[in-house]
Order: sequence, then C-alpha cells, then structure tokens
Amino acid sequence: ALGVAGPLGVRQTARVEQELGVVLWGLAEDRSAELAALARLQLLAALDHSRSAQDRKGELTALIALAYRRSSAPGSALAPLGDTYVSFLEEIRRLRASERQLASASERPRQEALALLSIHTYCRINGWLETALERGQQALARATALRDLRMVLLAHLGLSETERLLGRPAPARVHAEQAVALLEQHATHDPRLAAQRDTTLRELAAARVAAGDVSSGLATARQRLAEAQSAGQPPIIADAAVSLAELLLDANGSTLDIEQAARVAIDASRGLRGSFAWDIRAELALARLALASGDAHLAAGHAAAAIAQLELRDVPQIWVRVATSLGRALTCAGAGSPDEAREALRPGLELIERVAARIASATLRASYLKGNAQAAAALALARKLGMGAGPMATPIHARTFGDLTAREVEVLRLVAVGKTNRDIGATLFISEKTVARHLTNIFTKIDATSRTQAAAWAYRHGVA
Repeated sequence: ALGVAGPLGVRQTARVEQELGVVLWGLAEDRSAELAALARLQLLAALDHSRSAQDRKGELTALIALAYRRSSAPGSALAPLGDTYVSFLEEIRRLRASERQLASASERPRQEALALLSIHTYCRINGWLETALERGQQALARATALRDLRMVLLAHLGLSETERLLGRPAPARVHAEQAVALLEQHATHDPRLAAQRDTTLRELAAARVAAGDVSSGLATARQRLAEAQSAGQPPIIADAAVSLAELLLDANGSTLDIEQAARVAIDASRGLRGSFAWDIRAELALARLALASGDAHLAAGHAAAAIAQLELRDVPQIWVRVATSLGRALTCAGAGSPDEAREALRPGLELIERVAARIASATLRASYLKGNAQAAAALALARKLGMGAGPMATPIHARTFGDLTAREVEVLRLVAVGKTNRDIGATLFISEKTVARHLTNIFTKIDATSRTQAAAWAYRHGVA
C-alpha cells in the first residue's frame, strides 16, 4: 500500500501509514511487542509526513492515534518515563479539543457561505431585493473560493431570480446559463447537482423569456413539465405547469395551452399541504386569460378563488400577494367597478412601495419600478384609476421623521406591525440587545412609554 501511496503525495502517504499503524496495533493485541513497536513506527512516520506536508489535521489525528496506542503499564518499553493513566487522558482531552477547534475553523468559511445563502433567500422572498442581491453575490464569491459546486449553483439560481425581480433580465439570464453550464459539466458525477436539475430548468426558462428569447424559454418550460410528469411528482408538476402557464401568458401564447397548463397545476395541487401558491397562481393565470378574452365575470370568479386560497395560507412570497392584489384589481376594473378596483389594488401598491423603499440605490429602485412586470402593471393601473404614481421615490431610510435616525425608523416600522425584538433583529440582522437599545432611544424621542404608544405614533406620522 505504501508503495502505491508514495507517488500520490506526502499527505496521502501519511494517511496510509497511519491506517497501517492502526491495523498492526490491532493485530498485536498486547501480545506481540514486535508488532506493537512496528505499529508505533508507522504512526510516527505518519506524524512526520503530516508535519512535513503542514497537514495540521493529519498531525492531530496521528498524535491521537499514538496517544491511544501507547502502554501506560509501569516499566513498559513503549511508555515514556513518568507516564500515567491520568496524563494519558489529559493528553487525549487536549488533542481532541485541538481537533475540534481545527475542524470548527476549517468549517467556518463554509458555514459563512451557507449563512449568506440563507439570508439571500430570505431577503428575496420577503422583498429586501437589494440586500438579497448583495448577500447572493457574497455567497457566490465564498462558494467559488471553497469550490463547493452545489452552493455555487444555488447562488447562481438565486441571483438569477433576484435580478428578474429587480427588472434586470440580462444579468438574470447570465446567472441562469452559468448554472446550466455547471450542471451539464458536473451533474453526472455529483448527485447533489443532479438533484437541482428541475430548479435550474425553471429559472432558465423564466430568464430566457424575460430576456426576450421567448421560443427557447418556452421550449425549456415545456421540457421541464414533461420531465416532471414522467417522474410523477405532484409538487414539481404543479410548479412546472403554473410556471409554463405564466410564461405563455407573458408571451401571448395559445389560449388552449395556457388553460391546459393552469388546470394541470390546479389538479396537481389538490391534497398538497403547506403554504405553496401553485393553485393561487394558476387561478390568477386563468383570470388574466378570461380578461384577455373579454369575460370579466369569469375573471372575477378566478380572482376570488385565488384570494380565498391566499387568505387560508401564510404565503411568504411577497410577489404572490402583489399578483393577487393586482389580479383582483384588474378584474374589478374590467367589470367597470373602479372603486372596487382601487380598493383591491391598494394592498398591492403598499407592498410595492415597501419593496421600493428598501432599495437604497436609485438605479436599482428605478429598475424595479419600471422593469418588474408586476410593479409596472400595478403603477400603470393606479394611474389609470386616478390613484397617482404609486410608491415613494426615495428609500425609507432617506426619509426623515423628527429626530429619529434611519435605523430607528426601520425598527419603529417593524414595531408598528407587531414584530417582537427577536423578529426585528432577524429582519434587520442585528442583535436583540441592539433592538432594545434602539427602542429605548425611540421611546425617549417620541415621548412613548410602551410599544402600543410607539405604534400609534408611527401610524399617525406615516412611519408605518
């Protein structure tokens, strides 16, 4: 074994020597001093090779192997002078602690990358798009440095969706195609990547259509649905079908194809538990289709079904709630009920305002308001209904409310909607102690003695 291990490098040689030493010691079983001595020599060689290769982990494991395999019997030829069982246990404890510390240090970059990826996903779902973009880019950089292909793939997919939500189809397509290239190159020998094939096809189809490559995007969406139906997995079928229906609507596709895809999504969603929104999206697609054909009554029925399902669930995706509000408003407007349309559109406009207010970059904010299809459609309908231009033109932290700082305004807004200190800390990525300090300052500045009074002040002054 050592003969073939040599050419593989010093680290590999050390590992083989260590394994050989462990095996020889097991064969000795305290009966053969010669085998025990040979085993010790192999472990010492492994220790030397690990040190010469600057393999800190290999050095620690070799030391632990040596510590466990030395005799503590008085007079033993293999035991150092003064060796005792207590000192042996203390040495093992110290070495194990060093090994855990080393493992923790080596895992820290990966844990940081995972944390960034998690924050990126949370922010994208909840409408903190600029923060999602920043954290996604940081996660991609960390994952690339770590050569963790799965995290690189997930970062590209998340960034593609984030860019689409920001109304920037060109970079969205770049990220989607980089994800596809990674999948095609490595999926055959990495099952973790192969498991992301469906998600990759979904994002590629959406990014291509958004970038204007409609035929290629629709072909990818149809391929995805066919593969999902072949696999017979209802959740994937539902997602693939409703995604195809939405893309066909955006591309002015066949009425029959749109209706069929939406019905497939609704059928596949039946009996599925959770906060998924596939059937809600399918009902909204059917409402849009009915409106396009001039049937406002049928459109209103589908929109009402979507709203009823939304009210039963805690759907986290902010864009689904915007789409539901917009769909209901469009059907009311199509039915000749402008007052009802304005009332239906108002929650969606408030959500769009909230998302826009969280974007500090004027360029990104303008891109979101003009390039995001939902935001643009909602603003256009608002103007048509005489509701004004919609969301504010400046981010929330750029607005002033008395003596409150930008961060205190953010904290107060979250207090006003009933968030706990822990929730506020998680949303703003600060500690609960920092939240409490902000609240103390807020109460002093607005002359409040409770969260209820602070919330009331926030609503009176337009903070919430």
